[in-house]
Amino acid sequence: MYCDPVPPPTELSIFTATISSIITLLSIIGNGIIIFVIIRNPLKNLRTPFNFFLVNLAISDLIIGSITSPLSIYAHARESVGKLHNNTKVTFQLTYFISITASILSLGVLCADRFIAIIYPMRHRIHLSLKKCVFIAIGIWLFSVTVPFIYFKVGFVEYLLIYASTCVLLAFIFMCLTYVKVYKFLRQKTSELRQLMTTEESSDEKFRLKRLLMEKKVTRAFLVILVLFICTYLPASIMIYIIYFCQHCDCTFIHILRDLEIVFILSNSCMNPFVCTIRLVNFRKSIKALFSSKVHESSCSNQT
Repeated sequence: MYCDPVPPPTELSIFTATISSIITLLSIIGNGIIIFVIIRNPLKNLRTPFNFFLVNLAISDLIIGSITSPLSIYAHARESVGKLHNNTKVTFQLTYFISITASILSLGVLCADRFIAIIYPMRHRIHLSLKKCVFIAIGIWLFSVTVPFIYFKVGFVEYLLIYASTCVLLAFIFMCLTYVKVYKFLRQKTSELRQLMTTEESSDEKFRLKRLLMEKKVTRAFLVILVLFICTYLPASIMIYIIYFCQHCDCTFIHILRDLEIVFILSNSCMNPFVCTIRLVNFRKSIKALFSSKVHESSCSNQT
């Protein structure tokens, strides 16, 4: 890249390191809570394929918060004083690609799980066992760890362009089309059931309507996750195209776009946990149950 020999503004490096620090803190706390709540499962209602893949997403985002973002802090802090070594830069860039690839693939699998669970519920319950979920998660991590090594062959900016043109674009199209299909299906089935219940009402129809409404709430939560994905990855992808194709842009402008692209993508890792805790009722209830049990244990120990 023609701007590599030109150092970025010191203020930009300090800004990126500071934002990376905030992302690190929020990502570790948020994703740590998601993983802890699902593993503890206090109300015994979180052991589902959707939540398994949600844990996989939280793990990939936790890696971003605990490894990639701290490396970003270190690399940009060193860059601000003109002492950034190539090994540090390469390590940060490689972990960056590995962690965000795992995060995007986990989002795609979550979307596919929603689609199968709602459109084909019987197949979902029969065929998607915990063992298959584990194999899918292993596949995600094998792909995420191996494919980014192409970066060593083509370079950072070139791999960013490949990444934005394939992984991000395909994930965006797949998630949007799947959500539209699921939303239309839920809307149609809910309307049909409500019309049916106006003429004759049965416990079976009540149960089906309740299940559809619950699936609707989960799907709305996933819509928020999808919107956050678009709001972070779409601007980052546009910046990547400008960085690659704008051969006559000022190097300061290119460095700003490079850092903003990193910040936008890293910031996605700390947003999803808060969507889960705010939008998903089961998570809120489980967190309250865990907190209540901790308070009860603490009061009992104080009394003794």
